[in-house]
Amino acid sequence: MQPLFLGVLPKLIARKAYYNREKVQAALVPWYMARKAEADDVAAIAKARASTAREFGMPEEEVGRAEAALLFVATTNTIPTLYWFVTNVWLRPDLVEELRREALPLVSLTKGEQGREATVDISQLEERCPLMVSCYRESIRLGNQAIGTRRVVSDTVLTDSKGNAHLFKGGVDIMWSVKGMHHSSEVWGEDSMEFSAERFKDQETFGRVQKQAYIPFGGGKHLCPGRNFAFAENLGFMASLVVGFELLGLDKKNVKLGATRMGEAVAKPPVGGDGGEVVIKRKEGWEDVTWKFIC
Repeated sequence: MQPLFLGVLPKLIARKAYYNREKVQAALVPWYMARKAEADDVAAIAKARASTAREFGMPEEEVGRAEAALLFVATTNTIPTLYWFVTNVWLRPDLVEELRREALPLVSLTKGEQGREATVDISQLEERCPLMVSCYRESIRLGNQAIGTRRVVSDTVLTDSKGNAHLFKGGVDIMWSVKGMHHSSEVWGEDSMEFSAERFKDQETFGRVQKQAYIPFGGGKHLCPGRNFAFAENLGFMASLVVGFELLGLDKKNVKLGATRMGEAVAKPPVGGDGGEVVIKRKEGWEDVTWKFIC
């Protein structure tokens, strides 16, 4: 994706990304032009985006081409975040059982046509599964290593947590390291590089320093609108995983946190640091269950 973003001779310097994107758009363009996004079984977010694009005059053919970006947004940072979320939890068997007890009351079982149907109401997870939410945020704290950028519009004075005033001159570009703040021992303590399942369980105990230092989704009016979508994907998946499945074979000694490259927000494991192959299978008594998620 990085050379594709440059926009310079993409057919040559980003050949694989360019032609694969063309394949996706070749399927999306006629689908949107046929107004298939308006069907009852299409996600509300897809309907709303297509409707908004047309409302503001986007040509019909361009709607489908633009919607390829939704796939990028929905998977780019969510997938590596989910990797760290699952890994950090399943390396700790006792934690898996705690999360299972926490999530089980939110799983509603009904009889379906081909077995039982388990429904997870994602809207209840934040309030009723504080430990799971804490694990998610802690995984983000460790894994998110983005670089933030802004251009100062006019001379601005900002005061830090220690009361020191700093002048930012208008017209200047500024950058900051999310990794530097997320991994700082001055902010998070001596165990800042260790996964602590309960670190975010009671955010009321956080001071101004911790709240300002935790910015995986940006801040202010530029706060990422996809943060709630990522939350629903990750927490919904984890709830079903701890309740209805087992994950076997994760090798703790081979799990390593890598460093991000330019253009990446969430770190991937380095080569050989992914924990090895695992087997995911249904828990005994949950073999016939089909999973459903509602918000």
